[in-house]
Amino acid sequence: MARSPLTAEFADQLAPDMKSRGFRKAGSTWHRDQDRIIQVMNIQKSQWSDRFYINVGVYLKDLGTEARPTEYRCHVRCRAEQLVSPAELPELHLLLNFTEPVPPVERYAMLRAFVAKSVLAWLDANSTKEALADTLRTTGTKGFFIMKGVPECLAITTQ
Repeated sequence: MARSPLTAEFADQLAPDMKSRGFRKAGSTWHRDQDRIIQVMNIQKSQWSDRFYINVGVYLKDLGTEARPTEYRCHVRCRAEQLVSPAELPELHLLLNFTEPVPPVERYAMLRAFVAKSVLAWLDANSTKEALADTLRTTGTKGFFIMKGVPECLAITTQ
């Protein structure tokens, strides 16, 4: 399915920040290959409106052989909302709803800040299989989609 012009614009706005952090772009998905994991971030437009979602995933090389997995094939994944504080959720939802009257320059600047502060910070902190396991043990797995085999691979329990 072809990307909408709005999706392409959003992806282009995020691309320089993602590239500077070592991610490679394919459409509206970015991949960063780390030693034993592949980190993925994807922007997804709702099929019913101009609302977007930011999807985050970690693919464990111990559990698969894909070189550029889609976000939904990642072994551990969540939406960006999981990575921000409850107080920040209303603002993030406003910015991701492109029908809301926010000037584009302001919207994209604030979205880049959210991505850096929440998504990229979380991915940076979880750049190894061991760090990811520690995070999931400490913060729990609530709000994350955890595929079969992950608890055994990371030696974690799921909630």
